[in-house]
Amino acid sequence: MQDIKGSVVSLSTHPYGCRVVQRVLEHCTINDAKEHIRKEILRSTAPLATDQYGNYVIQHMLEHGPASARYAFQCKLCLVLGQMHMLRVRL
Repeated sequence: MQDIKGSVVSLSTHPYGCRVVQRVLEHCTINDAKEHIRKEILRSTAPLATDQYGNYVIQHMLEHGPASARYAFQCKLCLVLGQMHMLRVRL
């Protein structure tokens, strides 16, 4: 687990790394480690949501994460979508 801490975002944007992150979240039994990974992902929700591989990690969190994590990701995604809309309107 120590090996992926700090590398979650870069792994999430890799074709195979995104699968590793998803499997770790599914099978890791160390709750503190899973929470640390979720926080890393949450801090980078915008770039991950728009990345061709990172979006799978976000989808996985929305489908399989605990209720509190799902809510946090939904709130963050609403903010990101609002910002994207505002940028589009200005153009």
